[in-house]
Amino acid sequence: MRWRGNVRVGARYAQREAAERRQRAEERRARELRRGAERARLAREADARRERARAEVARREAELAARRSAERGARLDQAGAEQSRADARGLEEVRELIAEAEQAVLESALAEAAERLDVVRPAAEDVVATAADLGDPGLADETKDVLRAATEALTARSATGAIEAVAVLEGRLPDAERRLDELELAYQRRLDLVEALRDAITGEGFAFEGGEDQGGSFRLHFTRPTGATCETTVATEDDGTLILVYYVEGEPDVSLYDHRDETVCDTTEALLERVHEALGGDDGFVVGEVAWDGKPPCQRAKPLPRGTHGTWTAP
Repeated sequence: MRWRGNVRVGARYAQREAAERRQRAEERRARELRRGAERARLAREADARRERARAEVARREAELAARRSAERGARLDQAGAEQSRADARGLEEVRELIAEAEQAVLESALAEAAERLDVVRPAAEDVVATAADLGDPGLADETKDVLRAATEALTARSATGAIEAVAVLEGRLPDAERRLDELELAYQRRLDLVEALRDAITGEGFAFEGGEDQGGSFRLHFTRPTGATCETTVATEDDGTLILVYYVEGEPDVSLYDHRDETVCDTTEALLERVHEALGGDDGFVVGEVAWDGKPPCQRAKPLPRGTHGTWTAP
């Protein structure tokens, strides 16, 4: 039998989580300020490299012009053919000078892109490594794609492509880290609920047989010596709502009344009521009201403490 219910955190738990969220926001701002300062420093260094390259080109151009002027005076009496050859050599020197200047600009831009990528790479790799495990593979893939684009542009020595890709990564990283913080908070919320459930259900005579971390959810397995089983799933919906799902089999509480063909689950309902009472209330978790699908309107479940809620559907 399947029981399902929404769970909200208690007031004091919510206060603690809000404080943790504020602290994480301050840490994100501090990280972004440090990265911004590092980007500014790298930009100044890149400007300085470009300025040195321009100064070197200007110096060599001046030397070349001076040498050409001196040679021109010495060649006034030379024949025309020899003058043409000398002019061609001078033109080639100019071309080499331009090529060296362009290479210097390229190397400077590539160095700037690589240094800026080094600033954001650890945080980006952390998002990639963690987001999928916490239930958001889309965030992991998106960040991985931008990181790969920057790396491939650097490998291909495409300065423009590398600078653009790194800028995209820098722009997306703050939102990615904000989303990662929410994923980690939701994970911790699920983990705290799992621990509370484990203690509450084992306190009702079940043995904990293990569980699985499925990224966006946890699944727990419990058994009784009688052979009864309880499988519990803790998950988070897209809006952050915690969801509890129970599959209970073998509990001696389901009976059908022939004259009305109605199902009652008094024992399981009482069991879940006690479990929910043990989840911590204001310091922990509050589950909504327990009910099950298909129950006749005239058969109303008694109200449970703290607004406990759950439903089951017979398979």
